[in-house]
Amino acid sequence: MSPVSQKVFPATFCGPQHVCRYLWNTKGLDCIRVTEQTDFSSLLSRFSRLVLGTGENVAGVLPKIFESALKLGLEMVALVDAPTSLRERFGCFGRDVIPNLSSVLYSDFSCTDHLLSFGFSEEQLQLVRNPQLDYVENFVQRRRQIRGLSGSPIRKLPHKKILFVSEISDGLDPSDFKKNPAYTLTGHCEQTTLRTLVVLEEVILALKRIEQRYSLVVRLHPKDKAENYSSVESEVDYFSVKEHPLEAISDADFVLGMTSSLLSEAAVLQKPVLSVVPRSIEANWLGQFVKPPVDCVWTRENLRASLQKLLENKMRPTQRLDKNFPSVYSVLQGI
Repeated sequence: MSPVSQKVFPATFCGPQHVCRYLWNTKGLDCIRVTEQTDFSSLLSRFSRLVLGTGENVAGVLPKIFESALKLGLEMVALVDAPTSLRERFGCFGRDVIPNLSSVLYSDFSCTDHLLSFGFSEEQLQLVRNPQLDYVENFVQRRRQIRGLSGSPIRKLPHKKILFVSEISDGLDPSDFKKNPAYTLTGHCEQTTLRTLVVLEEVILALKRIEQRYSLVVRLHPKDKAENYSSVESEVDYFSVKEHPLEAISDADFVLGMTSSLLSEAAVLQKPVLSVVPRSIEANWLGQFVKPPVDCVWTRENLRASLQKLLENKMRPTQRLDKNFPSVYSVLQGI
């Protein structure tokens, strides 16, 4: 989830270098950079409550932060921003976290049954409005300011723009992001193994069978690199790196991807969106924040049909599912 605004709700943020860079570049928020060598007891001793993001890096700083907070007796609240790998996300803390959390705040209905099955009580669980989607909804009004933050103008292209959102992971299970026998989409090259490249190859193949001109832009995940896509570089107009992610979405006519949260954000901005996953089980990784839900396909036949529908702009407008939930800010103030 997007961080609590320092102007609305006083807070101090800390995280690894890439988190601090993200908070500054996208939200203009200061962040204390921490590493595994940080003295967390000293850092946390100034506070009475700790709000934890549930991450994917078991060997990272989360276990050390959690242990220090336990020793200091801090009240702890967890934020869940996605339905994927929930058990592993809480396992990142390194020990039984359930009795030591006063609340778990989340926005995706699909998480509820999973969290209860882990042993959390109904009293610990609180559905909240997703603050990142609030941020997205206000994007148009703030776009002039965001353009100033990005420092990179959006490129003008000759045809309607398809933005493809990449994904990468080196956290819980990297094998989930590599081709395996369960894939129903396999790409056009036997040597292709990276999940995003497999799907991008399939998208390019499907687009070539549709008689419509388009410009293709690949939005790189912050940990991704353009050289991972050298085999399809000639099919891509450019790789989006420096633009603010919402700037890239706003300037696109259509948005494609796998299970990135940017797909839900694009749907909130009323962009035609399509999720393409290489195997059916991954449809469950897509957060359900809007209705009707983002269309998801995992076969070549359905991919081509859905792409045709997308490019003809026949996708239905969406509404947020979490609109009437209390805000994170109001819940934290009331705890």
